[in-house]
Amino acid sequence: MSAAAALLSGLASTVVMTFVMYAPSAIGGPKVEIVRILGKLFTPVDRTAVAVGALLHFVMGGVFAVSYVSLWHMGVGSVNRHWGLIFGGIHGLIAAVLMNFLLMAHPRRPQRWTSANAAVYVLSHLAFGSLVAAFYKAIRPTGDQQ
Repeated sequence: MSAAAALLSGLASTVVMTFVMYAPSAIGGPKVEIVRILGKLFTPVDRTAVAVGALLHFVMGGVFAVSYVSLWHMGVGSVNRHWGLIFGGIHGLIAAVLMNFLLMAHPRRPQRWTSANAAVYVLSHLAFGSLVAAFYKAIRPTGDQQ
């Protein structure tokens, strides 16, 4: 396993996942402001919250990508989009439920959480999982054929 390739795959996938989270609000759909949600846990200052939230969001994307790749290398599935969708779907469902509880207890709740928000959240995690698999498969070192 190449941790660097897994991390890079996670960061690239997080960019796309973030776009999937924010795109619906641009066309009148649900707003999923993950960066602001995370940042406002630590500070009420909006600019600082966005910076802190973005850092946390991308760090978590890298950590989860390394986790996915580690699981594949331990024999849980294999590095392909199918397994990326499975991991991303499970991750997204769990995260959507946890996000609902997080926002209930959030000290500076930046938004309401609806089923439409949860659907966008799950879809974005499906994209994340699929892309982690695709990116990792494309850039992993030769000889890493898990």
